[in-house]
Amino acid sequence: MEDHESLQFSNLVLESINNYFQVNPREYTYVGIGSAPRFTNLHEFTSRYDQIMPEFVRDIIKTTSKTIRIIHFDPRFEQAYTFMLEYFESSPNNIAYNLEYNPSEEFNQWISKDHRIEITILNISFYEQQNWFYQELITTTLSNNYQLVVQQYTGCGLQEIFKFFFEKNSNKALFKQKILFDITYDSNCHCDTDMTVYKPYYDPEGNFYNLLLLTGQELYNMFGIHPDIDIRIQTYYIKEYKYIVNTIHVDYRRKMQNIPIANYKNLYDNNSTLDQIMEILYNELQPSIMCLRGLNLVTPEKQQILNELFQNYKDYGLNTNPSVYKWTERLYNLF
Repeated sequence: MEDHESLQFSNLVLESINNYFQVNPREYTYVGIGSAPRFTNLHEFTSRYDQIMPEFVRDIIKTTSKTIRIIHFDPRFEQAYTFMLEYFESSPNNIAYNLEYNPSEEFNQWISKDHRIEITILNISFYEQQNWFYQELITTTLSNNYQLVVQQYTGCGLQEIFKFFFEKNSNKALFKQKILFDITYDSNCHCDTDMTVYKPYYDPEGNFYNLLLLTGQELYNMFGIHPDIDIRIQTYYIKEYKYIVNTIHVDYRRKMQNIPIANYKNLYDNNSTLDQIMEILYNELQPSIMCLRGLNLVTPEKQQILNELFQNYKDYGLNTNPSVYKWTERLYNLF
């Protein structure tokens, strides 16, 4: 089937199940993209690789009475059909969830006998043009005060689209609590995500701790809640720190060479001076440094290096020793 025809068929399927979801919402929905099993025998398909019913979903089933909806997109499920039958009929799933197979022309479905758990397997790709489906799921979820988790296993991150939907939503406080894209919080979102390690974090009321949507101050206030959260915050802010250094200081070097600059966040332009760009770099790094300091990663030695670099940056030139590239390297590799 050609891509255009595949997209058309996929849209028809999505429209059909979206209509069904709107009139039959579930309290906790998990969406997996590119989640067909890596291994097709039960011995190798351990919890580490189980993206079908991952541990974090099983935890919700065990510890709450919430109704559960699981939906997966991946054309490779077509080759894994026999294994999926075996997987859902295996002793742990059968005993724990009483799942019954409910086939249709468009997808394969397993539903628990008490109708609490509903699992839908779609042998189709999920296209970028179908991001409207995310919006529909978000709208249905928030209108019912339920929860939604979306996880992608294709190697493409979800942070950009997640923040897009967050920014356009009018109830940002509720969105933070109920909608989560990427259980790894942008630290390990790919096909080999260890499903025994990564899972959502919840506050005492069962709402998501949405690390990617929090401000620097909100993240700072979460330090110490859980060691794993501290590690996620550390990973996120080191990544943010390095991105800012690499982006703004490239513009600083371009300015030195009279090359047009990229203009980070529209905070400066080609008419800005070198000192102004350096001041903006310093200011933009402060929220990341503040969080890293709260995690005890800014040692006195590293603080001394930070102070020296920003006090003496004019000593580093394009064709001198020390060079401006050495300045970037020292700052970039500090964390």
